[in-house]
Amino acid sequence: MHKIMSIWLMSAVCFWATLLGESPAGFGRPNLEFKLLCDKASYLVGESIWIDVLVINREKDTVKAYFPSPYFDHFNIVVIQGESDTVPYMGVEFEWINVSSLPTCKIAPGDTLYYAYDLLCGYSAPEAALDFRLKGRVRVSAVYWEIFRSNELDINIAEPQGSEAEALRLLSKGTEGPLDDGTADYLRQLVNKHPSSVYMSRALKSLIAHERYKANGAAAVAEYSLRILSAFPNSGLAVEGIPYYLGTCTKADSTAKFESLMAADKPFRLRMITRNYLRRLPTY
Repeated sequence: MHKIMSIWLMSAVCFWATLLGESPAGFGRPNLEFKLLCDKASYLVGESIWIDVLVINREKDTVKAYFPSPYFDHFNIVVIQGESDTVPYMGVEFEWINVSSLPTCKIAPGDTLYYAYDLLCGYSAPEAALDFRLKGRVRVSAVYWEIFRSNELDINIAEPQGSEAEALRLLSKGTEGPLDDGTADYLRQLVNKHPSSVYMSRALKSLIAHERYKANGAAAVAEYSLRILSAFPNSGLAVEGIPYYLGTCTKADSTAKFESLMAADKPFRLRMITRNYLRRLPTY
């Protein structure tokens, strides 16, 4: 057992030596802070649960790190529902791939590598089917490269009531089968009848997908994308509206618009999403 553990530790050291571009003395690891954030403590069933994934460099030197995306084996989400039952993760899974093909980034001292993740995406098949519903008390944490463990988020997921229950019914109808004109009609009903619903951004996302490949769908895609950005700036989906918000403006206008999205009064998530967009990094 001791031999196996020694081999594992040596592998970890070699991995981080490769990542940092130096040979660490002894069994060390880079000083990275790995944490999760979320907007609130209570959600409704089927509501997007956006989680901010942050890898912060606490080293004195620049560190090269792999992007913290749940769609690769180096990042794992851990979910516990209730008191002890671990919820099986049903997201996209990949066979182990060569680390050289993973997206990498250089993180300056004090800088942050950021990713926004909708927890619900890992718990339905297909993604929007809502056939696997997280309910009640849910605790969420994550593991990065098996040696960095995040803080734990403690949230509650309740059944929707009143108009939100009706909005969820329309969302479910609109996403339970192939996305066509029939299912899209349910999503449009949600958008028109429940404009302040917590399910609006998910409905708009599906409508964007529906319109994107239609010959005359470009205007609708722009409209729905800008609507997410303006009405739901704290959603990870807000990134869909950024290119339409920028439009075909001059460099000076473009800079001003980027600065407006990253202003201090804007939600933290929107500022980080805009930052990723500028760096041409994925957001969600």
